[in-house]
Amino acid sequence: MKKLEQLPHAQRERLAFIDFSLSYFGEIARADLIAKFQTGLAAATRDFATYKEFAPFNLELIHQSKSYHRTEQFVSLFEHDPDTVLVSLARGFGDGLTSQLENSQVCIQPQHLY
Repeated sequence: MKKLEQLPHAQRERLAFIDFSLSYFGEIARADLIAKFQTGLAAATRDFATYKEFAPFNLELIHQSKSYHRTEQFVSLFEHDPDTVLVSLARGFGDGLTSQLENSQVCIQPQHLY
């Protein structure tokens, strides 16, 4: 089996999105992956299979809803930066692996709020 770092960047982004969705929403469907990354059904299916290779106990397919749900044994594959997570939850998931927030005049960083 390949290491996560050996996968193409685009695929790691999709796997990070799966991981993020399971972490913070508790579920994700192939349709979510297709809509976010404009991939085909076969590519989305492969991404879920690849995610399951790396973390076989993180998700289970619920056939009735055709979505994957986080399990009790879930352990995140990716380290999600708290600032990026808050922005992603508020504005949508961006480049989950590499994006770092920069200070701006219009955005108060989350750590300044508490």
